This record gives sequence, structure tokens and C-alpha cells, in this order.
Amino acid sequence: MSMGHVKVKIGERWVGDGEPCFIVAEAGANHNRDLAMGKELIDVAAQAGADAVKFQTYSAETLYSKKTPKFSYLEKQTSKDTWQLIKDIELPREWQADLQAWAYKRGIMFLSAPFDYRAVDELDASACPPSRSRPSRSWTFR
Repeated sequence: MSMGHVKVKIGERWVGDGEPCFIVAEAGANHNRDLAMGKELIDVAAQAGADAVKFQTYSAETLYSKKTPKFSYLEKQTSKDTWQLIKDIELPREWQADLQAWAYKRGIMFLSAPFDYRAVDELDASACPPSRSRPSRSWTFR
């Protein structure tokens, strides 16, 4: 089954058949809850030639129960429970506009994967749309 020639527009950029590759640098939660580090991730993505940089917008309250067992693969790195670990690396919502503006100044598109309805609404209302992308774990390939 052929899907034909598929193109979508992301911001002012066409992506798809016959278009240049659209490169997204995954910043995720690697900002370590440090705004300067978040900006540095944007700088590095821009210097590397990425078209966009993608963060993640979530809250521990909507992502995990406080009773979620610890991640066994992290036992050597931290004694924190799962909920606290996630809470400690959330992207503070008040940073969104600052990071978007920083990305815009650097000539790179800001994206963030929303993990809850509030995040969707906040990103849709942002000053620099498009700013919302789907979390990688939500894609289904067949």
C-alpha cells in the first residue's frame, strides 16, 4: 500500500518527499533543571545544524504515582524514588517562553513533547508556535 507523496509543514518549513531532511535535536530532560543548561542545549543544537530542538513538558503528578517502584537500572545512580526523580527533572513551565525566545534568536525551532493536557494547552498558546510535538513513546509503527 503506497501512501503517495506526503508532505507536512512545520512552522515555515515543508518536510517530506523531495524536501531536505528535518533534523530534531532531542534535549528531553537533559537540562537537569538548570535554565542555563537548557539554553546551552539549544546553542549546541543550533551549532550542529539541527532544524529544531525538542524538550519534554510533563509533571510528576500526571506521569507517575508516588507509589511507582524504583527503576532498577538507576539504583546505582540514585536512591530517589521514581516520582521524586521525575519531579526533580521536570522542565519548569515558566521557562518555556524564555527557551522559545532563545531558540528563535539562535535560528532554531523550539519543540516540546507534552505529556498532559495542561502542557498541550500551554504549548499551543505559546508565542512561538509550532511548539508541540508528540512524545516518541506515543507513536505506533505497523
